[in-house]
Amino acid sequence: MKRIFDSEKGVDMLINEYARKSGVKIGKLFNNAIYCWFLPAAKTLQVEASFILQQEEAGELDQWTIKQSISRGVTWLGKYPVENCNILKSILLHFTCTPWSVTQEDNRNDFVKEMFSQAESKLKECDPNYRSFNACLGNFGEDICDHWDKVWNEKIMYDVISYIVFGEEAQKEFTWYEAISILKEIEVVANEKYGVK
Repeated sequence: MKRIFDSEKGVDMLINEYARKSGVKIGKLFNNAIYCWFLPAAKTLQVEASFILQQEEAGELDQWTIKQSISRGVTWLGKYPVENCNILKSILLHFTCTPWSVTQEDNRNDFVKEMFSQAESKLKECDPNYRSFNACLGNFGEDICDHWDKVWNEKIMYDVISYIVFGEEAQKEFTWYEAISILKEIEVVANEKYGVK
C-alpha cells in the first residue's frame, strides 16, 4: 500500500485486522471513512451532498444544482428548528443583492408571495416596530435572522429562506466543497439539538 499519510501503530492494527476479518480492501475502507467524515449522515442531506460531488466529478455541476441542494437542506432543517442561525446567515451572505429597479418585476407566484406575507406578519408580531424595507429577497432573509431569537421555531421562516436560496441569484457563487460543507453543518446544528441521523 502506498502511504499518503503516517498512521499510528494502533490505527494500522485496527485497519489490518478489519481488512483481514471482513475481506474489505483497505482502499475501500479509507474511501468510506473519508466520505463519512465529509458527507452528512442524515439520508436527505447525504443524497444532496453525494449528488453535488458526483456532478462535480462529471464536470456538470452548476450553481442552479448547488442552490437547489442547499435550498432542500434548509427545508430539511425546518423539521429540526434550531436557535443558532449562523449557518443560515452564512448561506444568505451569498445573496447580498442589488436593489430592485422600478422596472424589475417580482416573479414570485401567489403561493410564495403569501408565504412571505405570513413570515412578515410573524416578524411584526414579535417586533411591533418592524418595517419591511426590503429591496430584494436576500434582505428579507437577513431580517428573519435579525429576529431569529423570536422566530427560530417557525417553519415558515425556514421555508422563506429556502425559497430565497432557490429563487434569488447568488451574488457570490457557492463552490462544490462549500456546498457540501454547508449541508454537513446543517446536520451538525440539528444534531446538537436533536441528535438526528
